[in-house]
Amino acid sequence: MSVTYQQLTLDLISQSSEIEAWLAQFSENRRPTATDLLLKLRFIREDQYVDWLKTKIAAIGPGPCAIYAVRKFSEEITSYWDETGKPPHRPAQSQGSEDFVQAIVANMMKSGDQRFLDHPELSMLKNQRVRHIALIDDSLGSGKRVSDFIDLFLGKSKTLMSWWSYGLFQFHVVALVRSEAAEKHILKYLPGSDHPCRETRKSTKLQFVGEYHYDENALKGRWGSNATQIIDLCDSIRSVPYMAQRGFGGVMANVIFHHSVPDNSPGMLWYEAEGWNPLFPGRTFPPWMSKLLATSSTPAPRLSGLKQWLSGLLRARGANRICSEGSAVDGNILAILNAASRGLRAVRPIARAIGLDSKVVIGLMQQARSAGLLSRTNRLTKAGIDFLRKHKRSSQRLSFDRSLYVPSKWCVGRGTVQPLGPRGATSLVQAESKASSLVVDGDAGQASLERTDARSALPPLSVAISKPSGSRMSADAHGPLGEREK
Repeated sequence: MSVTYQQLTLDLISQSSEIEAWLAQFSENRRPTATDLLLKLRFIREDQYVDWLKTKIAAIGPGPCAIYAVRKFSEEITSYWDETGKPPHRPAQSQGSEDFVQAIVANMMKSGDQRFLDHPELSMLKNQRVRHIALIDDSLGSGKRVSDFIDLFLGKSKTLMSWWSYGLFQFHVVALVRSEAAEKHILKYLPGSDHPCRETRKSTKLQFVGEYHYDENALKGRWGSNATQIIDLCDSIRSVPYMAQRGFGGVMANVIFHHSVPDNSPGMLWYEAEGWNPLFPGRTFPPWMSKLLATSSTPAPRLSGLKQWLSGLLRARGANRICSEGSAVDGNILAILNAASRGLRAVRPIARAIGLDSKVVIGLMQQARSAGLLSRTNRLTKAGIDFLRKHKRSSQRLSFDRSLYVPSKWCVGRGTVQPLGPRGATSLVQAESKASSLVVDGDAGQASLERTDARSALPPLSVAISKPSGSRMSADAHGPLGEREK
């Protein structure tokens, strides 16, 4: 199943007194950037995450599958197992997202499916001959938490290390959102080797299961064209420590869960400090935000007309529906078609371009091919071209800022000549009086730029300052007289 997300709008922001109070902490010139940051956040509801997690866990197999919720341990703990081979007891205090994930796992066990084991001990792993171990987390930013968990899981157990060396079981890291840096970090510190001489490489014993997959360095894909200003805004909050300004590991994630706020999101959203009131204190999702997002009639960008058109096309071809309850799949199909129109054919480049997991892209491409939108070689068909054209006609035309950019450091303390109007037209205001503004220094009808340039910036010291030339007594089409003519 697909996962739809919610987003804030300008109307919702103006309706919330809590958001207005948070924005009031910024200066006037930085509030538009802070508002833009809020508009780029993606909120995942609890029911969406629960349904997605159950679907992905059920797809793991065949055979028994042990499920463990990833959690962070203190430095004093050196092994996940105690002396009798049992997992550690859960602490009394709240563990954040781990409590929610463990509640989902316990609910799945009540369904009566004996294939899944809830945090089993070592003896049960051996007796049940478990070949699949699922490590559940909601978001992977840096990958350090999962890597540390695997290290404690395997480190002190010779039995598990022996099974791992012989490739008797696989790890399935299940997370809705993950970055490429998290994949590389987990694979780097995973025990074993990827050398060609190894019979079972460690990369073949680790599987990632997710929905959203992004490159942490491609910030424009998550934060838009204003990504540089948003990063500068995060770095400007001195009350937030450096390690948390851009989120843990500098990930700058934009996905917020209703059950927990990830620490890899910008610190100004969740970090509590003296002189700074966050929007999500204690990394908890406030009830007022849930009510605010529930008032929005469009949880995600919708393409209702295209959805009906595509559904009719699928019914005509006798294929299954691409569209599910939400409209996120419509946007994903459109993103795949756009990538195909740009010449992308392989799965991995397309997944990297649109920010989805490779397995999700494979499924979407199969659906697009069954609908006749893509060919077997992942090229656009006639129906796919029509689909893109229909979307382009229904989408609004983007408005570009065509004004001239003048660096502010060039004009510090002086008047600037900035273009005005939507077309970048510049109106020059001269310092001369009305009487002397008839014809100045140039051809007839053209105003002089000499005095406006002098106002914009002073000349360097090596250039001698001279008085500007005065206007002629009368317009002479032949120019001034030469030396011989005088």
